[in-house]
Order: sequence, then C-alpha cells, then structure tokens
Amino acid sequence: MPIRARPEPLCLRPGLLSPGSGPTATASLTQRLPKSAISARGRRSTLESASDSSHTKVGSPICYYRRMRYILGFLLLLLVASALPVSAVCAASVAADSSAAGPVTTVSSVDLARYAGIWYEIAKIPNRFQKQCARSTTAEYSVRGDGQVDVVNRCIKNDGSAEQAAGVAKVVDTGTNARLKVSFVSFLGWRPFWGDYWIIGLDENYQWAIVGTPDRKYGWILARTQALDPDTMEAIFAILERNGYKRAAFATSAQGH
Repeated sequence: MPIRARPEPLCLRPGLLSPGSGPTATASLTQRLPKSAISARGRRSTLESASDSSHTKVGSPICYYRRMRYILGFLLLLLVASALPVSAVCAASVAADSSAAGPVTTVSSVDLARYAGIWYEIAKIPNRFQKQCARSTTAEYSVRGDGQVDVVNRCIKNDGSAEQAAGVAKVVDTGTNARLKVSFVSFLGWRPFWGDYWIIGLDENYQWAIVGTPDRKYGWILARTQALDPDTMEAIFAILERNGYKRAAFATSAQGH
C-alpha cells in the first residue's frame, strides 16, 4: 500500500479558519487538501479530521519555527546579494592598483661579495613566518663556492630565547644577481619550496637594501646598522612607492637588547 504524504500544517490566525466554522471554511479547506486524501465514501470525516490536524495557530512552536526559517533565509539572501558587489569592487580595485603601479623592478646590478655579511631588519611587511620574532632580527649571507648563498636568519622571541633559521639562496637572474630564490625547507638535500627574493633598492655603498617580491606580498628594509636616519628612510619609501608598495604596509622592527 503506498504511503501518502501528510499535508503540512497551515499557520492560520485564530478565528480565520477553525473546525466548525461553516460551509465557507469547509470549501476553502477542500481546495487546500490533496484530492487523493478525500474519498467519496468518507469526505465529511476526512475534512473534519484534516481540520483538526492541519490548523495550527500562529503562536504555536511549529508556526514560530517556520516563520523564523523564512526570515533567516531572507536575511541570508540579502547578505549574499550585498556582499557580492563589494567583493567585486574590492577585487577590481586591487587589480587596478597593481596594474597602475606596473611590475616590480630590481636594481641593475648586485655584487654578491659586497652584499654578504650581516644585515639588520629595519622594517618589514608583517608575515606569518616571522610572527614569533619580537626584536633583534638579522640576516647573514655568505657566498659559497658554487655561487649559491648561505642564509641564516636570527631573532629574539617574546620569552627572550633566540630563534634561528638556516637556508640557501640561488641566483635566478645571473645578469644582475638582483633576483634570487630562497629556501628554508630541505628533505635530505631536496628543496621543494622556494620563495622570491628581489633586491629592488640598494645603497651604492651597500649600507641599506630593499628586498621585495613580484606580487608585493612581502617586503623588507635592511641596513648595516640598527637604525637609519629619517632622510634615508624617506628615500627608501620613495623607491617602494614607485614599485607599487604602500608605506603603511610596513611595520618598524625593534632592534637592540
């Protein structure tokens, strides 16, 4: 015997339609019930039974649940509809800024032997892999015989302990030595992950350097000393802004003991 779906309860206001409300109510209810639920033999009894089970007052838990479900669904649609244009505008704005700034450009030439040594981090764009560093961040570079560069990054954490990460850098653009790739992950000598290391600004005496990436997601200001004077910092930020970086994206790095 097939199972017939039971009519979903109707949320009705008290007094509009209730058992015993007369021929008009019966006719209206007949139109709402499926024809399969009404047999010729038991038409009257079926209508009376359906009236008792299908009429649910507005204040009942069932009606409250249904109303809240409709309201929440409507609010969700409004939220999605309002978010889509904002996302599209933000994406278009970011794309416009990047295209207007043009590609990031590196310096014309880097002498890796002069670039080697210890650099102090003056400022950086905050990133996840340096979030444990509280102060005294440095980078030390040593040129190897095979042309690659050993990299050792050090910093002091919030608890006062020292943090150190050793990696290697390789030159990508041998014509200028200004574009490198750096890796800090090694599996038995195999390095699957490499990050961009572009030198986009460099003092003629190698006293300060600007390191960036082509997507402008990362950036560092390095110096041979623990601080730079305001005029030098202004010149550095001018180079960064010409390359599409925003000054406000950089946070000053604490140095000292």
